[in-house]
Amino acid sequence: MGSLFRSETMCLAQLFLQSGTAYECLSVLGEKGLVEFRDLNQNVSSFQRKFVGEVKRCEELERILAYLVQEINRADIPLPEGDTSPPAPPLKQVLEMQEQLQKLEVELREVTKNKEKLRKNLLELIEYTHMLRVTKTFVKRNVEFEPTYEEFPPLENESLLDYSCMQRLGAKLGFVSGLINQGKVEAFEKMLWRVCKGYTIVTYAELDEPLEDPETGEVIKWYVFLISFWGEQIGHKVKKICDCYHCHVYPYPNTAEERREIQEGLNTRIQDLYTVLHKTEDYLRQVLCKAAESVYSRVIQVKKMKAIYHMLNMCSFDVTNKCLIAEVWCPEADLHELRRALEEGSRESGGTIPSFMNTIPTKETPPTLIRTNKFTEGFQNIVDAYGVGSYQEVNPALFTIITFPFLFAVMFGDFGHGFVMFLFALLLVLNENHPRLNQSQEIMRMFFNGRYILLLMGLFSVYTGLIYNDCFSKSVNLFGSRWNVSAMYSSSHSPEEQRKMVLWNDSIVRHHSVLQLDPSVPGVFRGPYPFGIDPIWNLATNRLTFLNSFKMKMSVILGITHMTFGVILGIFNHLHFRKKFNICLVSIPELLFMLCIFGYLIFMIIYKWLVYSAETSRTAPSILIEFISMFLFLASDTGGLYPGQEHVQRLLLLITVLSVPVLFLGKPLFLLWLHRGRSCFGVGRSGYTLVRKDSEEEVSLLGGQDIEEGNNQMEDGCREVTCEEFDFGEILMTQIIHSIEYCLGCISNTASYLRLWALSLAHAHDDIPGLSEEEEEEEETEFQKVESIDRASAKNLQLRMYSIHRPRISLEEEEMDLESIENLPVKKTVKQMVEKTYLQVLRPPVPEEFLDQNVLFFLRNTKETISEATDMKEAMEIMPETLEYGIINSHVLAFLRDVISQVFLPALSFSQHKDANLGLTSGEVLDSFDYDIDLPSMPGEAIEYHSIQLIRDEFLMNIQKFASSIQRTMQQLEGEIKLEMPSISVEGEVSDLAADPETVEILEQCVINWLNQISTALEGQMKKTPQGNGPLAEIEFWRERNATLSALHEQTKLPIVRKVLDVMKESDSLLVANLQPVLTELFKFHMEASDNVRFLSTVERHFKNITHGSSFHVVLETIPSMMSALRMVWIISRHYNKDERMIPLMERIAWEIAERVCKVVNLRTLFKENRASAQHKTLEARNTLNMWKKAYFDTRAKIEASGREARWEFDRKRLFERTDYMATICQDLYDILQVVEEFYNIFGPELKAVTGDPKRIDDVLCRVDGLVTPMENLTFDPFSIKCSQYWKYVMDDFKIEVLVIEKEAKNFIDESFKTLRSAEAAFDMLLKFKHIRSREAINRQMMMKFNDILAQYCKEIDIVNKIFVQNLDNPPLYKNHPPVAGAIYWERSLFFRIKHTILRFQEVEEILDSDGGREVCYVCCNRPVLSFT
Repeated sequence: MGSLFRSETMCLAQLFLQSGTAYECLSVLGEKGLVEFRDLNQNVSSFQRKFVGEVKRCEELERILAYLVQEINRADIPLPEGDTSPPAPPLKQVLEMQEQLQKLEVELREVTKNKEKLRKNLLELIEYTHMLRVTKTFVKRNVEFEPTYEEFPPLENESLLDYSCMQRLGAKLGFVSGLINQGKVEAFEKMLWRVCKGYTIVTYAELDEPLEDPETGEVIKWYVFLISFWGEQIGHKVKKICDCYHCHVYPYPNTAEERREIQEGLNTRIQDLYTVLHKTEDYLRQVLCKAAESVYSRVIQVKKMKAIYHMLNMCSFDVTNKCLIAEVWCPEADLHELRRALEEGSRESGGTIPSFMNTIPTKETPPTLIRTNKFTEGFQNIVDAYGVGSYQEVNPALFTIITFPFLFAVMFGDFGHGFVMFLFALLLVLNENHPRLNQSQEIMRMFFNGRYILLLMGLFSVYTGLIYNDCFSKSVNLFGSRWNVSAMYSSSHSPEEQRKMVLWNDSIVRHHSVLQLDPSVPGVFRGPYPFGIDPIWNLATNRLTFLNSFKMKMSVILGITHMTFGVILGIFNHLHFRKKFNICLVSIPELLFMLCIFGYLIFMIIYKWLVYSAETSRTAPSILIEFISMFLFLASDTGGLYPGQEHVQRLLLLITVLSVPVLFLGKPLFLLWLHRGRSCFGVGRSGYTLVRKDSEEEVSLLGGQDIEEGNNQMEDGCREVTCEEFDFGEILMTQIIHSIEYCLGCISNTASYLRLWALSLAHAHDDIPGLSEEEEEEEETEFQKVESIDRASAKNLQLRMYSIHRPRISLEEEEMDLESIENLPVKKTVKQMVEKTYLQVLRPPVPEEFLDQNVLFFLRNTKETISEATDMKEAMEIMPETLEYGIINSHVLAFLRDVISQVFLPALSFSQHKDANLGLTSGEVLDSFDYDIDLPSMPGEAIEYHSIQLIRDEFLMNIQKFASSIQRTMQQLEGEIKLEMPSISVEGEVSDLAADPETVEILEQCVINWLNQISTALEGQMKKTPQGNGPLAEIEFWRERNATLSALHEQTKLPIVRKVLDVMKESDSLLVANLQPVLTELFKFHMEASDNVRFLSTVERHFKNITHGSSFHVVLETIPSMMSALRMVWIISRHYNKDERMIPLMERIAWEIAERVCKVVNLRTLFKENRASAQHKTLEARNTLNMWKKAYFDTRAKIEASGREARWEFDRKRLFERTDYMATICQDLYDILQVVEEFYNIFGPELKAVTGDPKRIDDVLCRVDGLVTPMENLTFDPFSIKCSQYWKYVMDDFKIEVLVIEKEAKNFIDESFKTLRSAEAAFDMLLKFKHIRSREAINRQMMMKFNDILAQYCKEIDIVNKIFVQNLDNPPLYKNHPPVAGAIYWERSLFFRIKHTILRFQEVEEILDSDGGREVCYVCCNRPVLSFT
């Protein structure tokens, strides 16, 4: 039967592909489909493989092609699909194809974008046109209104508003018009009323036709609205509400003329847009039609190219990186085709060195390959849907070709219906090459793929329909009935026959509605019908009873035969895999169980058919009753089917009962015997071997092969394969579950096969003409029996599946009814621990009985007597001040370590930064802007605070040392590994001890234990990683390893250990050779850990400063010296002089510095602090991050300048990518704080005093404070590189808002300087702004206001001159001033008012040299007040 009976014989081949020809070779292999690749890079991430760039390129091409296909389908352009599959493109054409596709994508996206933009503009213009048309009826122009007022509803129609009132109010009437979604109208109107408090007039009108939304493209109903309002503030609110409800707002014309012009312009633009849009769509369709010609073939080519690179990623390179090595599974019959494909690929690529292959032996289980064709493919898919068979197992698909359509035909048996199905399938088969069938919808494609299945199903249905004599649910009389009705009349028989038999006469025929044909009457039954069921049964009233019996028995026979055949196929598997014990212990008991019960049932059915005739049918016993009596051991009332039936049945039951324990226990006990008597023995005595992963029987069956093949190759087999632990319990449980499944499955599957009878009966239901009520009740009863059988089989199936997932479920639980299980009350067990509290007042240590429990302690913190409280309130005030309390558990050292490391150290480390800027002035903050400049020392109190910081740092160092001491103590107490010493004395000479076999055996066992202990310890240490991300975690990691390995290494130096090893050497034990490499590894790792601890201890102080330093100032001072220390470690150390050790260490340092910055620079609290302190904090954080990079490059420059030391060049991305990004964030934060400070410098009290508008300045400052609100409410981590795009959006919004505030500030300054209170005060303020740091744009604006000050000064001169002229004849005099002196004093005061200001102007020479300054001098010189003086 070839490969269809069993899968193909596979072999493992190794391909050697030259780098230049690998692509072409794999392309040829892929076209022929010869091999399955193995992944040789399983431990390599998919992002780190050689050809990941090419795979990404293919994915990019797939994305472009998917976009093209999407656009082509959207344009309803048919895709021409070729009949043949194009091969993968040559490498020379890949770049060209990529360039063409990218160019086409860019062009398509640009055209599509322009089209969407034009379409959106067109829809907006159409909306605008409808809005103008509808609102024309809302408001009409009133000619009597002055042109300064905008349009509003006619006054005569508005009772609450009159023209004179509006003029008196001087209000400005505004309009907002647009369109709103129909569903939002009501909420929109309510919101306008609530927010604007009724100061708006809203008018609505629904559009006649729905319009397409320009944003979403959805066609919806719209309402046109017109809102009239008074005042700018209400106008702003109305516009914001419109934006909130996504209204489409359009400008409203002020005049009828303007409305007409807008409408004419809109009509013209709409026509132009229609023209342009049509041309754009035509051009887009041309581009898509051109792309559609080749998109199908390119999609296939890109998929093949991507598959080739995926396979190349599974290959490994040789040592020269010039040759790719691949391992493939290939059928042995196709090896010559594989070689030919490699030669063809090498020839196509033009390579000088051809690729080649060779087969390699392996013990791995090959994949299963079953060749199929278009006929067998559908049946193979049905089998594979339930699971692909193991390698070389019997393939059930061969037999399914017959059994599947035949069993369907048993249910569907109808000659007419089956012939229609046959014709339909035949039509699909004859037209299988038609392209439309392959491109049809899913349901039709499913029929097409199963066309040969449908063909056989229809053909077998014709056969079973002829047997059932059913054609479209009607019987067909092809050969004439074999029942003769006339023979039942008495006139056709002799008088003697009439007396012996019950015959018909005219009276019986007239008075009986139902007549019975008796086959025992001569001439009534003339033999069986030639083929199928006699058509006369279609007229019989007992037709249903006859067909039920026939079809039910036929279903049982077919089902049991089918199941037995499956068990027999298993025997072929056991023979092929040489597991003959499975035949004796599994297959034969299964067959006995099946045949002794259900096979005997088939025997009784066939025996009854053959033995009993029509004459003896009335005395025939019931098979069902006989079958039940067989299990109840009851004697038959009718005498049974045959003599000796009772003894035969008891024998069959005895065989069935005996086969069950053999089935349950035979195989596990045999494997246990095989393991104990035939398994591999040696140092690692570890059970039997699994040759394949998915078969527990393939167990150390090298011993089994000895039994079956008569050879003795056990020892060689044990050396060739690895041994696994033999778990008898698991094998026993698996076999028990399998046996239970089989026994229950025999019953449930037999009941399931009755569905063949039930469905056949249902299909023939329409065939029954005119059933009586009794027959309908009988039929209903039969269907109820079928349903009960189906329910029972479903119940058995459900329990069987449940037992698979829960193998330890008891049989009693499985036999419970499902309904009773579902209705059982849910019981819940609640566990509660009752604890007793003991209160003990004591001074000694805690008693031992409480050491393993949680203990709450109270300590007095005063030696004085504690006064007794009078009430609970007073006790709550006194007791917390006089008592310290806490809790300890049984793990005292671990509890103390965690409290110190996780509570006190973090609290003392980072709580200092909030006071780190004590004593700094804003000038000092600004002076330390560059990280190259050292931060100035703090005078006064700052120096004292600095000394406090140093004390705190020293305290933190001691706390850290104390925590490290606790950790080492715990390791020594709990983690020390002690070698087990020999239980016998080793005193005496080595040679004497080596001559004693018992002593040597004991010492060998001791050495084996040492080997296991040391190997386990080394393996455990190799799996450990530093517990933390900082550099201190790495030091602790090496200290822990050093402590563990040092303890082991010192024990190996003990005299008793040395002597034991000497005895082993003297006795020539092989264990010494095994132990020596382990001791060498122990020494090597111990020396490595010791050296690393010694060298890393030199930089531990610097690491602690970085981790626990009081401020960034300490970290800044530490980084250069730390880098110098790391340089010394790099030069001197034997292990940290490699990149793989130094780069992770420096990466930990960078992580620690970055985490320090993240914890200190907290954006939620940064902007709430003093601005000078916050600027200083961000500046120091930036300087620290920059210093980390600067110190690295300074050290690198020193090493390069020396020319003697090892290279100092590490992966800069790992070391500086995060810190550089965080430095930019800190600079952004500093700039934000600087901008806020500059705004506050501008809008200070001086500007308020000069402008006289403090409220508006306060409003500007509120907006300035709002600049930092988005930073305080960030939903992402700004210091994360992954969120860089989000931070960029935040900074862009910040810069835009700053520009808005600057613009508003400029407008405010322009307006304010036009209404100055005093020229001199304004001049003083400008001089001050000239010397303080502020926004550059605003500073320039301020410096341009000298002309406004000069203009204000001229106004002041005019005012003084006016006062002088008015009072010249009668000057005002102060009290007690004489007339002349008082007049002179009055004139002098006016003069000094002008003189003082002009003298101040002379401080800035460029002011008086300007045109405005010369005008001021001219005015001053020509005023009478000056001439009077």
